[in-house]
Amino acid sequence: MLRPYAPADVKALDGDAIRSIDHIGRFMPNARAELLGDRAALIEDARRAFEAGERFAYGMFLRAGSYVGNCGAQRIGDYELNIGYWVLLEHLRQGYASEAVRAVTAAGFGAGIHRFVLTCHPENAASIGVARSTGFTYVSTDERFDGGIRFDEMTWELLGGPEK
Repeated sequence: MLRPYAPADVKALDGDAIRSIDHIGRFMPNARAELLGDRAALIEDARRAFEAGERFAYGMFLRAGSYVGNCGAQRIGDYELNIGYWVLLEHLRQGYASEAVRAVTAAGFGAGIHRFVLTCHPENAASIGVARSTGFTYVSTDERFDGGIRFDEMTWELLGGPEK
């Protein structure tokens, strides 16, 4: 189940996400800083951005309520969104990220988005699998710099709407 974050979700981020921080941070250095920072402020910022239509962060939860991970999309153009996700260690390779990406892209295309961009580390086999299984097409692998850290990043795209 996907849903926007609520203030009560701080508890899930405090425990569940912190247990997986080394795995998540390996491929997403910015996630380490976010998840180890003020998680109540992180959720409040996510709620504000969601309401403003800037960024759409969804928590992934099992029907029983267990926290699985995060899937979200951020505007990079009028009709383009960058999609990203991460899954807790105990829920890896069970299809949750692919299911969430399909749901978010379907909702985006239904709302008039024409293109989704997905980026991932070239050594992140699970993320590459998500890109492929959800219909994204490989575009390029490029060198990036973030906070003085150099890394390679693969770019994938999924087209829909009038431009497809």
